[in-house]
Amino acid sequence: MKNKELNLTKKEKNIHFYKGGFTLGQLFVLVIGASAMLCGLLLIIFGMIGEYVFIPINVFKDANEAISNAVGFGLNLLWIGVIVLLIGSVVVALSLNISSHVEEREKEKKLRKNERILAFKEARKENNITIDTTATVIDSTSEEKK
Repeated sequence: MKNKELNLTKKEKNIHFYKGGFTLGQLFVLVIGASAMLCGLLLIIFGMIGEYVFIPINVFKDANEAISNAVGFGLNLLWIGVIVLLIGSVVVALSLNISSHVEEREKEKKLRKNERILAFKEARKENNITIDTTATVIDSTSEEKK
């Protein structure tokens, strides 16, 4: 039995960092979420420096006041950082969740495929293959009469 008959020559487009793997899209979303978390953490740190650290020329305090005046809701670097950190963590969690579900489905697919191949090989060894066919015969003379 050839590999082409069993369709075993398919290539997977996964980058393997561990036993499973991420597709390129999942890896991209994971990196975007992780970078958003990092940016949120930096904004929180800069916001806390601006509010609570006494520095004679505090650039972060000026940035806090400018953002607070521009937005008008009392949002400053600290709260914007918290929001960005939460959004990034939700994106990372969803990416990992989807990746794990896709990995489970792929494992089940491979298991079912291997079971089918094994059953086909055993049936072929036993020469016990039965092919059921249903055929319908169309009378060619009936079409000519119409």
